[in-house]
Amino acid sequence: MSAVTAINVLLRIRETAAQGRPLARDDARYFMSAVDEWLSGTEFAEAFGVKPARGEADPRKTIIGSRRDELIRMAARHFLEHQPLRQRAEELHRAWIRYFDGAWHTRDRKLSDCPEHYSGKPEGLLFHITSLKPQVLSERQIRRILATEPGGSVATELCSNKEIRRRRPKDAAITLQGSGAMHGPANDAGVPAHPSG
Repeated sequence: MSAVTAINVLLRIRETAAQGRPLARDDARYFMSAVDEWLSGTEFAEAFGVKPARGEADPRKTIIGSRRDELIRMAARHFLEHQPLRQRAEELHRAWIRYFDGAWHTRDRKLSDCPEHYSGKPEGLLFHITSLKPQVLSERQIRRILATEPGGSVATELCSNKEIRRRRPKDAAITLQGSGAMHGPANDAGVPAHPSG
């Protein structure tokens, strides 16, 4: 098991415990075995399988990068779906810079939870993207991320205080802070709704 896989198992165990549900048999077996290994004197990271192999990147950074990339793809899918790749990257970059230089620096960077008034808005995704690593990627980096399809979905757990709701095609276009950035027609393919209030 790779260190990234082991961390994902630990995150799944954490989420299951937080919800007060019983662990899946395989997760319980992994956890008991790792605790026994650790109690026998093995270093914690090695016992739980989260120690990176020689030459392997820190698995925590790998997971954070994957989550950030998926959230970037999600923002482009939900708010810029019908635009060409280059334009999606350009508009997402412009909106991200505006958010980073504005709301992030004035108040959001001090918050641990996404503000409720961002629910269903681009700012909600930008909050989570920026919270993972507080820097804006270049337009070129965003374009590369948008051109690459992810292996699995990790964004849902991170992305909102509430589930993202779908909008109907007749709904109005979404704009980010009235700037014209990140706009596009709403559709059945997953455009978030406005906050419920």
